[in-house]
Amino acid sequence: MSCYKLVIDTNIFYTFVELSSYPENYSDCISLLYNILNCCEFKICRNDEILKEFNRFKKAISKSKIWTYFEKWYTQMLHKQKFVLVQLATQIKPKIHRKDIKFYQTAYNTTDKIIITQEKELLAFKEEVYQKFGINTLTIQDAIDHIMRIHSTETLT
Repeated sequence: MSCYKLVIDTNIFYTFVELSSYPENYSDCISLLYNILNCCEFKICRNDEILKEFNRFKKAISKSKIWTYFEKWYTQMLHKQKFVLVQLATQIKPKIHRKDIKFYQTAYNTTDKIIITQEKELLAFKEEVYQKFGINTLTIQDAIDHIMRIHSTETLT
């Protein structure tokens, strides 16, 4: 069974805990993150740069009502060893907002080259990023479809 590595933009986690400007994606974020948790073929990539942003997110939500819900998901992810360390490919510099480059530099260093985001700015450049760097920028729904397709194929074999 193969292991697929996914890079997830931190904004997905903010929507998961109902603290983003994308409330229409709330249920899809829950579905995405629980599918990653429960499908053994998938892991989330991170590194020092992504962890810094992730830790800012955890600090921002630590006093919210939804904290325990997120913490339960996160603890299960750690227990199942669903996080993998992937270094940044600093030689690539997509022409996108500087704070988001780390996600693309991480995805570039995986065989799957997938980043999942809901940011309209990033989705607007997905074709250009794919052509130049081979990185697939997926919406939440595209990612769910991708996970379910691979999971059902892996389950059958």
